[in-house]
Amino acid sequence: MQTKIEGLILSKMAYRERDLLLKILLRNGKQISVVIFGGQGGGKKKKPSQLEVGYMLKLELSPSRSTDLYRVKEWSHLWTHQKIRYNFRAYYLLCFYLDFIGKVAMKDELYSPHSPFDEDFEGVFRILSNAIFYLEEDVTEVGENLETSKHLFLFLSKLLVVQGVFPQRENCILCEASFYRGEEVLFIHEQGGFACEECSRQSSWGRRDVEGWKLYQLLGESVSLPYKEYQKLTVDHRQYCQNILDYSLYQFQLPHHSFKSTFQHL
Repeated sequence: MQTKIEGLILSKMAYRERDLLLKILLRNGKQISVVIFGGQGGGKKKKPSQLEVGYMLKLELSPSRSTDLYRVKEWSHLWTHQKIRYNFRAYYLLCFYLDFIGKVAMKDELYSPHSPFDEDFEGVFRILSNAIFYLEEDVTEVGENLETSKHLFLFLSKLLVVQGVFPQRENCILCEASFYRGEEVLFIHEQGGFACEECSRQSSWGRRDVEGWKLYQLLGESVSLPYKEYQKLTVDHRQYCQNILDYSLYQFQLPHHSFKSTFQHL
């Protein structure tokens, strides 16, 4: 069994009087549940809790054969965000990131001999860690200019790629014809891609509330853009973000009401 691990806190919940139950996304892109004794703080010295969602931890676990809940022997911070918690829009977005990943990430079994070498889901961890790091970087003291649509669009686009459900952009999803620049394409969630202008006129599928070609371009830009260059992405219409969000929820079969964070603040 792996006893020394690193990961991001996806969620935390009070357990008994002073303990905490945490869900941790490991570097391999899978999640586990752990208990940290005394994690809530308190006690005679009234220590505050030093464990917040989105923090990166280094953990040493007690040996166990259980895959439901691992006990933490020692832990320390590897990275913490400092500004996100003071900006309500950034914090809502952080909570949505964590909630979303918590629903799509697979559970890990640390006693499996193959676990240390499983690299199939590492992209999930990489995207989440980048999303949190650059969200923290983008938060100013005032915070009024935070473009959450840009961050959310980039996060979802890259996650769709690593999960293998990114919309088809190479050709029309209905007739397989190639697209030409500026064509009035139609984004069809249920078919997993875009339809050409001719097929769009004949189709009852899709969403016509945003310019299809602009959404098509944004998706292409977002997947090729390194996360550190997130400022170069311009999502000038909130509906583009809503469209890719609806598509993501459809692909992962996640109902809107299953999320604790509310979308109007994102």
